[in-house]
Amino acid sequence: MSEKIGVFIFAFGAPRSLDRAELADFLEKITGRKPAEEAVSGLLRRYETIGGLSPLVETGRAQATALEAKLAAENISSKVYFGVRYGKPSIRDAIMMAIEEGVTGAVALTHAPQFVGEIAQAYRKAATDVLEQVGALEITFTDSYGAHPDFIDAVCARLFELFDSDAGSSPQKSPIIFTAHSLPADSTGVSKYVDELEESARMVVEKLQLGEHYLAFQSRGRGRAEWLEPSLEQVLERLAGLGHKEISVCPLGFVAENLETLYDLDIAAARHARSLGLDFHRSKTPGDSDHLIKAWADIVMSKPGAAA
Repeated sequence: MSEKIGVFIFAFGAPRSLDRAELADFLEKITGRKPAEEAVSGLLRRYETIGGLSPLVETGRAQATALEAKLAAENISSKVYFGVRYGKPSIRDAIMMAIEEGVTGAVALTHAPQFVGEIAQAYRKAATDVLEQVGALEITFTDSYGAHPDFIDAVCARLFELFDSDAGSSPQKSPIIFTAHSLPADSTGVSKYVDELEESARMVVEKLQLGEHYLAFQSRGRGRAEWLEPSLEQVLERLAGLGHKEISVCPLGFVAENLETLYDLDIAAARHARSLGLDFHRSKTPGDSDHLIKAWADIVMSKPGAAA
């Protein structure tokens, strides 16, 4: 290529520090209203429990570096930028940097492997709001990649790591619970989201020849009465009631460790499982693994204008 193709990796985001004012500002940007002190304290407590800030931004930057290197190995000249909806570097920061560096066409990937209508719209709006002010850049969005063979390999590799660990978990004696972020049941495109999650889970199960498995939804928000079910807590209670003694959780809807995995799964869900007499095991997210980066590179190379 005569000029570099731009690539964006967009994610939800995380606060930049544990300062209460920073946490309050982070929550206000998400909810659109000033948070109660109780909400700020609760968020601070969760971050302190996992040992500090979320690794999401650090992972996103590592993913960007790895993807740029992978594309270079495929003779694709690129510049990969990471930006978040909430926090820093922002989506605006990423786009402005790309424009300053002369990028005129780009492909956008997100941290959501399966299609989530409202989230996809939010990323598009965040980018469009910037482009309406500065122009000069055309972005092609990729909605989902949850059925990409290399994404499936990334998930399988993390499960292999879990089964090969000293934790005692095995696919023979431990039911697998695939989890994804819960959504309000009336969200835009929610049926497509569930269908794509079920397809991703089916592909993992077939590849690893797993036995008993379930799909559950985690990290539901407050408000709006009906959320996607079954919740992870409901599935844990069901399995305990069936006499199981251990379970393994695979965060299928996440590609980077964050508060929803490190606290909602490793702390809250693990605690609930133990209270039910269940040993709790959890596979890691893909992060900057070779398989995930290969999937993203393949997607970028499939877009018009990305040929070597």
